[in-house]
Formats: sequence, structure tokens, C-alpha cells
Amino acid sequence: EKWLLTDKPSVEMGRHSASKLLETGKVTAIVCGGFEISNGALSILMERDIHPSRDIGFIGYGDPSFYARVNGGISTIEVPVDQLAWRVAELLGEDLPANPIGSVEKISYGAKLLLRGKLAIDPVPA
Repeated sequence: EKWLLTDKPSVEMGRHSASKLLETGKVTAIVCGGFEISNGALSILMERDIHPSRDIGFIGYGDPSFYARVNGGISTIEVPVDQLAWRVAELLGEDLPANPIGSVEKISYGAKLLLRGKLAIDPVPA
């Protein structure tokens, strides 16, 4: 059986993939690798009255404000968009030397896994 479903990221892809996984009757969790995919998968769960974090494990992508308010919170992969945007703005404002074709500068900002609701883990006492 195929448990990892990939395609061009879209709301429809998220809907289609979530439907396929749920139809197996064996899925206990869904992990999404993109914001639009998450929205599509969530729409299927809501249509079927399946509550993320209560009825099924669910990891979304990005951290829209409503994730914190749905069924005790939706766990998600948080991408530091603000940090990335500020860094891009700084770079655009700098007098950058022309990079030769094919050169790449990699700037990384770590993503975080935010666990909420049923998936939240109690912190270990210090």
C-alpha cells in the first residue's frame, strides 16, 4: 500500500490525498508538507466530521492563526516566514555584488514542529 502521496502542492491535492488515505480505513495520522495541502486535507476532515487532534493525528504546515483554535489546536510544521522575509528585505536593500550564473548562497532558518492538542507532549520538569 502507498502511504506517502506526493503531487503538485495544491488544495485539491490535499483533498484527494486525504480522501485516498481515509478510504483505506487504516490511517491514524496525516502529515502535510505544504500549506495548501494542509488546507485541502483539513477540508476533507471537516466534511467527514473527523476532528484533527481528537479523532486523527494531524500535522499541518505553516501556522495560520486559526490552527491554535481548532479542537484544542492543530499541530503544525512552523516555518519562520517573518525571519525569512526580513532577511530578503535586507538583501534587497544591500548593494550586492553580481553573482556569477550558477553560484548559490544558502541561508537557512530552522523549521519547528509545534505540537498541540492530543499530540502535545508535557514538558519534562527541569
